Amino acid sequence: MNPADEAIEASGRNADPSWVWIATRAVLYAARKNPYGFTTDDVWAALEDRQGPKEPRALGAILRRLKGQGRIVSTGTYRKSSRSACHGRPVLIWRGVQ
Repeated sequence: MNPADEAIEASGRNADPSWVWIATRAVLYAARKNPYGFTTDDVWAALEDRQGPKEPRALGAILRRLKGQGRIVSTGTYRKSSRSACHGRPVLIWRGVQ
């Protein structure tokens, strides 16, 4: 596993379990709400009123876990993030599996 992957996995292990539960629900909500594809922007919008993790990469670990469970899939395409914190970088588009 490369260092970036290790950091994502570690952040997921160290995230508050209640936040992980809430964030998992937010990912699944974004998948249902956007059947043609969603990004982390959609998930962060759903989490807007919630307290976030100390390590934002914890969301990456949640996405990987849901992908491994077959609940979401990568579309292999990207779009520019609308979040100012991301400075317009490309973010992966995911799709829920129904």
